[in-house]
Amino acid sequence: MKSEAYLSEIRKAEHLQRAVLKKIVIEGRTATFYLITDLTYTGGDIAYAESVSARYVPEGFGAKVNLTKSVPSAEGVRAAISAFLKEKFPAAAAFISPEDIEVVTGASGGRYSLSVGEDERRQFSRGDVLDALGAELKRRFCGVWTGGFRKVERPEGEIEREEIPPEEFLTAPRSFEITGYTAIDGAAPSSARYIADLAGEQTVTLCGRVTYIEERRTK
Repeated sequence: MKSEAYLSEIRKAEHLQRAVLKKIVIEGRTATFYLITDLTYTGGDIAYAESVSARYVPEGFGAKVNLTKSVPSAEGVRAAISAFLKEKFPAAAAFISPEDIEVVTGASGGRYSLSVGEDERRQFSRGDVLDALGAELKRRFCGVWTGGFRKVERPEGEIEREEIPPEEFLTAPRSFEITGYTAIDGAAPSSARYIADLAGEQTVTLCGRVTYIEERRTK
């Protein structure tokens, strides 16, 4: 369905001139159009909206209209802006708290401003945040909504510096030649490492001289 064309027709009614389409619910072969207007409406407005809606459903379907009056509040718009930024622009939202969002409502919409520092403003500009936010408010609330940035000076927090770790020195493992040694697995190694210099080896073979054997018997 072409929502812009649909709303253009709906808004020709006197009390639906700023109406928005919240959702469409399909039950069986009936489509219910949920509309929101910020003006007091009449039964004639509902009948008109249903006649328009009937032309935007597939053949064989019926159309109903659920019309609600809702005047957006500054607090509601502020909460919607904050939630939208967190969902769609989390990197930019990290710089914005609800206190940084100023909303002024009027008879036919309103205006909002976001308080940001100079570096944060560049972050918002790169992501086309204002365009996306304007489209979201237009979709959710009646009227015309415009917005912009308000530059503020952000206090510089103390920079935390990590402690420099002590310098490490890596030395080559020590090795020595071995002679007269026969491994039990048949290998014939010519050199070996000191145990203290082993690092990360999964399997090692110990070599040495047996100097004492004690035999013990168990029951």
